[in-house]
Amino acid sequence: MNTIMLVGRLGRDPEITYFQSGSSVTKSSLAIKRKMSDETDWFSIEAWGKTGEVLTNYTRKGSLVGVEGQVTVESWTGHNGEFHSKLVVKIQRVTLLEKRDRETQTATLPKVNSFGKITYNHNGKTPVSAKVF
Repeated sequence: MNTIMLVGRLGRDPEITYFQSGSSVTKSSLAIKRKMSDETDWFSIEAWGKTGEVLTNYTRKGSLVGVEGQVTVESWTGHNGEFHSKLVVKIQRVTLLEKRDRETQTATLPKVNSFGKITYNHNGKTPVSAKVF
């Protein structure tokens, strides 16, 4: 069984990418401070579909969330031929652990009909940039 449950704070604003197929993926990072220590563990996280839309609409950098998902390893070869890899938690369930402020309660996603990446401002309502691929 490959299941992980984590509670931590988002290390950056969630970024959502829409594909021509209509699906979407949201990526961010999760910081978890170790008890009795000044050390922090960092996890790359990604959520697909509605789960990712919840992250984009209702959270931002610093939001406290609980996530449940599976750990995967992504690997690639860099431009200089070096091998790289990282752990990624593919979220299946997210729990918002803080009360939303009024500004984010009415957040909505814009409709995007083409393959592209939209970066939202801190309140999750307005795209600050959109890049179509």
